[in-house]
Amino acid sequence: MNKRNIKILAGALLALAVFSPALVLAAEINIPTPPVQSTTTLDLTKLEDLLKQIANFILTIGLILAVIYIGIGGIKWIMSADDKGAGAAKEQIWNGIKGAAVILAIGLILNTLASLISRGSLR
Repeated sequence: MNKRNIKILAGALLALAVFSPALVLAAEINIPTPPVQSTTTLDLTKLEDLLKQIANFILTIGLILAVIYIGIGGIKWIMSADDKGAGAAKEQIWNGIKGAAVILAIGLILNTLASLISRGSLR
């Protein structure tokens, strides 16, 4: 690689490192603990909490991976020397955006189910 490409790559990595906390809104990662097996039954409150934990876990991990995937696509686009490489990089960026949309939809569905359970609509 020539010096220009190295400078561009270094700048892109620096920008990604600086702005990545802002992309995830500097949120704390709360990884849910697995449920403890006990002799008590699973009531609706526990089920709601479990669904919310699963949704938050999927959203957190999935969106972090989607941002990384989109960032790698952006770096590939910057580094591409021809239209074929740029097209592949654009496709990777769009695939990352589509993946983030699917992750958000899954989180929305799980949170909706949890709120339905807490309101008692499924009783």
